Amino acid sequence: MCERFWQELDSSDYCLTNIAAYRVHNPTSNIFCTPPEGRRGCALTFVTEGGYHYRSNDGREFDCTRGDVSFLPAGARYRHETITAPSRMLVIYFTICYPEGSPIGWEHPDIQHIVCSDPHRTGRLFHAVCDSFFSLLCPRSEVKGALHRLIGELARGGDRVRLTEAELARLDPALTYLSSEPSSGVTVAELAARCYLSEYAFRELFKKYAGQPPKTYLIERRVERVEQMFQSTDISVTDAALACGFEDPSYFFKVYKRLRGHSPGN
Repeated sequence: MCERFWQELDSSDYCLTNIAAYRVHNPTSNIFCTPPEGRRGCALTFVTEGGYHYRSNDGREFDCTRGDVSFLPAGARYRHETITAPSRMLVIYFTICYPEGSPIGWEHPDIQHIVCSDPHRTGRLFHAVCDSFFSLLCPRSEVKGALHRLIGELARGGDRVRLTEAELARLDPALTYLSSEPSSGVTVAELAARCYLSEYAFRELFKKYAGQPPKTYLIERRVERVEQMFQSTDISVTDAALACGFEDPSYFFKVYKRLRGHSPGN
C-alpha cells in the first residue's frame, strides 16, 4: 500500500458503500485487536489527540500521533494500543466496490501510516465526513461526497500544497505566527502586514495554500484550540472561547454547531 494506491483509486471507477463514522475517545490505555479473519471493511483514522501504536500480524509497526492518518484495509489483521492517554481519533468505515458491486480486496493487505503535509486541511476533510454522517438532515450522498474529497486529498499526497518555494516564503511569516500563536485573535490584515502583502494579495495566496479563505481558516483553527482547552483542562467552554479570540460566546456556539453538527461537549 502506498500513495500510488490512492492515485489509482481516485482515477478509477469505484463505489463506496457501508460508510460509517465514529469519534473515538480513549481516556485510559486501551488495546484493540482485529478478529482472526481480519477486518471486514476498510477504515481511515485521523488522530486528534494523543497517539496509538499499530502492529500488524505481518510485522509492520508504526506510531500514529496527532495529525497522522492510518489506512486499515479490508482483510488486514493488526492491533493498536493507546500510547498517550487520553487519546482521540476520528474513524471512517467503508467498503470499496467495483462498479458491479463486488468488494475490492487485496491479496496481501497491509496497514498504512500516512503523515500529512497539511494535517489541518486533512483534519477538516475528516470532520466533514463525520459531521455530515452525524447530521440528521444531511443526505447520504453528501457523506459519500465528503469521503470522495478525502480520498482525493490522499491521492494528491505531497502535491496538495501547490505553491512555489517563493510563494511559500512569502507566506512563511504568517504561517510561523499561526503555528506559535494558535489561540490568538489575529486578523487577516495583521497577517498580511507580517508578510508585507496587501490584504487582497495575501487572501489570494493563502487561499491557494489552504484551499479556503484565511478568515475561514482562522475560525476553524480557533475552534480546534477551544476544543483542546476545554477537553484537557478545567476551563469552561465560554472561557476557552474567550481565550481563543471569540469575544461573543453566542457567536462561538453558533459557529461550533455549524462546523461540528452539535453543541460543544456533546
